[in-house]
Parts: sequence; C-alpha cells; structure tokens
Amino acid sequence: MIAATLVQHPRYVDVGDGRWDENAAFIAMAREAVPRLIGEIRRLREILDSRGDL
Repeated sequence: MIAATLVQHPRYVDVGDGRWDENAAFIAMAREAVPRLIGEIRRLREILDSRGDL
C-alpha cells in the first residue's frame, strides 16, 4: 500500500484519484491507530500465554 500526500515538490509520487486530503487523514490516523493495535495484540497474547495450553 502506498499513501501519498501533496507536500513534496517536485512531485515524486502522484496518485491517480487526487485524494490528497484523504491520504493525509489516513496517514495521521494510522500513526495513532497502529501502535494501539499492536498494544492490543500484545495484551491478548499475554492473556493467551497466561492460560497455557487449552
């Protein structure tokens, strides 16, 4: 997946759909969401590990 925003000059990456604002919003959201998701995966893995073999 590639997400690009219109902040580079000259344009190195360009998207065909022109959704610059949507791409920037996705990047900003992912920057916060991905670490939370990783934390949740670790939390759930600890729960499973603490239960031992089921």
